Amino acid sequence: MQTYNITNATFITSVFEIAKLPQTQLSEVALVGRSNVGKSSLLNAIVGRNKLAKTSNTPGKTQSFNYFKIEFKSVLDQLENCNQNLVKAEGHIVDLPGYGYAKVNAQMQKKWAEQIVHYLRERQQLKGICLFLDCRRQPEREEILISQMCQDGSFHNSNFLLLLTKIDKLSNRELANAKNNLKKSLLLEDSQILPVSTVGNKKFYGVESARKLLCSWLASSR
Repeated sequence: MQTYNITNATFITSVFEIAKLPQTQLSEVALVGRSNVGKSSLLNAIVGRNKLAKTSNTPGKTQSFNYFKIEFKSVLDQLENCNQNLVKAEGHIVDLPGYGYAKVNAQMQKKWAEQIVHYLRERQQLKGICLFLDCRRQPEREEILISQMCQDGSFHNSNFLLLLTKIDKLSNRELANAKNNLKKSLLLEDSQILPVSTVGNKKFYGVESARKLLCSWLASSR
């Protein structure tokens, strides 16, 4: 069995223009979603740092490409002889501008959308895309487009995960129904949808699974 332990996490930079993205060889995982969907909260939970990424109850706060560097250890247990293989790795988690906030003017919304699509299509360092969706909402044009483009190979990398947030607001039955409906509407496999929570009666639900998957994407490119 393989486990991943994050040993360090740091904020690197905020970038407002595609042309100014960091020139780095480190692999990247992108966090994509509507404004105030819970990207920052989940990132903090994954790395075990409450204030690494700034959280806010006010939509529209994430207006840049925010780079976070994580360092982690990958431990592979060899059950046959009880040995362990320890591999150290590092990579970037990139929190993309939140879209869909009504109070942001149309010109800025258009700019963000163009930059997000350009990044997802062209960034050579990109190894995986995490699309966030409030489980109480139906996917709208943006989520449908991103999901389709991830699956048809339009983006640079096809590793894709739909993260369902706000699951503490639903009963287990309601959540199961929401997940099944999304599988049908977005043509996803069960393994491509992961409910997660950082609050309420489902606090930390799915966080370990998200950590393992993100780290495996970053480690696989070494």
